[in-house]
Amino acid sequence: MKNLQGVTYSDGSAAVNYTYDRLGRPDTTTTGTFARLVRTYEPSNLSLKTETTTYDTNGSGTFDAPDFTRTLTWQYDHARGWLHADSKWLQCPGGDGSVCV
Repeated sequence: MKNLQGVTYSDGSAAVNYTYDRLGRPDTTTTGTFARLVRTYEPSNLSLKTETTTYDTNGSGTFDAPDFTRTLTWQYDHARGWLHADSKWLQCPGGDGSVCV
């Protein structure tokens, strides 16, 4: 199966581009030169580990010296669902321990 590589809009909105790791999981999502989201995964169980979003709010066109970067660290507990740092547990529908998406 081929993964979506990008989306281009006809109204002038910034294009969105996607990259994937060897397992087909989303790796990087870039919106024009404004924002980039990079994901890392836990090697022991392949679950999402971190999501780092970098914003180029100074308009430099690069992510080398971003004005703002935010990283969320994720943890999954089969009984409670997903958790990110400084947050409450996000309950899965049904509370049965199924994977939340």
